[in-house]
Amino acid sequence: MTNNSKSPIKLSLSGTIDRLENNKAIIKTEDGQLLNWPINILPGDTTEGEAVELCLCSDKAETFNKESIAKAVLNEIFKTDD
Repeated sequence: MTNNSKSPIKLSLSGTIDRLENNKAIIKTEDGQLLNWPINILPGDTTEGEAVELCLCSDKAETFNKESIAKAVLNEIFKTDD
């Protein structure tokens, strides 16, 4: 599926906190994968056995803005005076 709009694309992944070790939360996803996630960016009250949902967003508008700025800078760098 292709999304040609400039609105954000959101995806999520559900899992369970399997264990906490070495400043990492080991999250077991529904398909059995294990993810190492920094504890310091989890909600403060997260505990082992708790269900979590990880969300990933792609912001097409922000990407477009950054590309536009980069192009403008490059155009300025390579601009020649006649």
